[in-house]
Amino acid sequence: MECYLPGIGWVGQDPTHNRKTDETYIKVAHGRDYADVRPLSGSYRGDSAANLDVAVEIQRLDW
Repeated sequence: MECYLPGIGWVGQDPTHNRKTDETYIKVAHGRDYADVRPLSGSYRGDSAANLDVAVEIQRLDW
């Protein structure tokens, strides 16, 4: 999660691991609260034996 601190700016915190975020973290969602960024929403209609395949590619950008 992130919060804005006047005079400092945006500060990220990982409450699960009790540490500040750094360059090893990847932002995967952006919103006002949990309802805006929850991982699952809605309903699925289809075969119950469906499979989900996911691939993630990470590329470091030089700024």
